[in-house]
Amino acid sequence: MSIAELSAPTEIWQVIRGLYFAPNVGRAGFDRRQERRYAFPFPFRITPIDSEQQLVTAESQVVIGKSFSEQGVDFYHYQPLPYRNVVASFEPSVEPGLELILELHWCRFGQHRIYDSGGKFLRAYQPPTSYQSEVTLFD
Repeated sequence: MSIAELSAPTEIWQVIRGLYFAPNVGRAGFDRRQERRYAFPFPFRITPIDSEQQLVTAESQVVIGKSFSEQGVDFYHYQPLPYRNVVASFEPSVEPGLELILELHWCRFGQHRIYDSGGKFLRAYQPPTSYQSEVTLFD
């Protein structure tokens, strides 16, 4: 298809629609996820939590969201994540400083040399007013 052929808005929409739905082509009709997912192509920060429930701020990194649901989020990143739990910081948000503790459930290394990871929200994280790096995963 040449550039001249893409002049009508309906034809452009057809191309965009094809790009949007292309990843779903060839997949099985059954999706094991029961909750609705929403596209979330925005950057956010993740900060690992070590086995002693301490924030590892030196290994914090910015990731790019893929999608989210009420249960969790999946995202792309360039560096491996050797931690099971992270604090996900979303900015800007409706509530400034929204941070959630995320338990990572899976990670894949994709064809474009980028990781695709995801997990389940455990609970909201409220940063202490005085800097302290201890995190409580469960109340």
